[in-house]
Amino acid sequence: MTLMYTIAAEAQNAKPEPQHLKPRPPDHNRMTHTHAGHDSVMPACPGNDSVMHAQAGIRRNRLTAPRPRPRIRLSRVVFRGCLMPSHYLAQVEIDGLEIIGYSVAGEETVVAMPQLDVCFDIGKAPDQIIAVNHVLLTHGHMDHAAGLAYYLSHRNFCGMAPGVVLAPKNLLGPIRDILQAWGRLDGNSIPAKLVGVEPGDEYAVKPNLFARAFPTKHSRGSVGFTLIERRKKLKDQYHGLTGPQIVELKKQGVEIDYRLDIPLVTYLGDTQYVDFSQLDYIRTSRILIAECTFYEDDHAGRAEAGRHMHINEFVRLIESLDNEHIVVTHTTARTPMSEVRKVLKNDLPKDKYDRMILLMDQRRGRRHTA
Repeated sequence: MTLMYTIAAEAQNAKPEPQHLKPRPPDHNRMTHTHAGHDSVMPACPGNDSVMHAQAGIRRNRLTAPRPRPRIRLSRVVFRGCLMPSHYLAQVEIDGLEIIGYSVAGEETVVAMPQLDVCFDIGKAPDQIIAVNHVLLTHGHMDHAAGLAYYLSHRNFCGMAPGVVLAPKNLLGPIRDILQAWGRLDGNSIPAKLVGVEPGDEYAVKPNLFARAFPTKHSRGSVGFTLIERRKKLKDQYHGLTGPQIVELKKQGVEIDYRLDIPLVTYLGDTQYVDFSQLDYIRTSRILIAECTFYEDDHAGRAEAGRHMHINEFVRLIESLDNEHIVVTHTTARTPMSEVRKVLKNDLPKDKYDRMILLMDQRRGRRHTA
């Protein structure tokens, strides 16, 4: 946006002053982007080193540096009454893992974990998530998927590798159509690595970190994702052996270790109630990111119609799971955070309520440890 509109206030019974366009002061952190013969100003590209890796030491930068308590602030740039609050993402840190995001039902949902190099859903593609290499798309509704083309295009503009998009297999055709249409409109092709997934499929985000898809109940083909850390552990019977003895057993083809899967994070996306406790990797996931959209008693029918979670179903679900931390998303603008907290506190057992973190609650920006 190269020009900022200054809107003069209209004095009562006075003729309004003419409107003028005032140039924005120079911003040296922005760069000029030429498209089809026109210049536009775009945000500076986030660095490739913005994404943290779980195995490496955390490099503190604008994505992961300690910040004050997260605030859902409003953009200072106002255009005809429209605000862009998703540029100011909520931030929560749980046991050293940062979650940044914005999630308001029907408006936008984007939840990223930069250290794990994943973004659950893409929302409107806020600048903070462009450097994250993997987008895990749960379904194709606009408030979760609208920014996909911009995310991929801007990565290309910044010289980054094509983004990897895991999406329900039935959405790959429509996604390709959208990217081709935007490419024609933009005058540049949009490179992407699209991976179609179905329930049970796994994708290696890193050598020891896998995204596993599972079915949800929202729209055709919708899925959720669990991030699983995969380790190899030495079998008990070989613990007393020396290094050379273990090497010798390996040479003989003896299986001396076993696979250990550690569910780190589960993201449900939008979904109606499903008994997810039947899936151990969801039930025991350390962090659960779950929607709860409706909190009023008389809105159970609306929740069912939209295939979203009502508080009664949410309580039933949470009581069946063993997650250490639960991040609540997809709240609505009509329900104040104070009311959401009150309902959760009244309806959940205390030990479960104490694990709750409301993503959009600006007062809950603190570190959470086990």
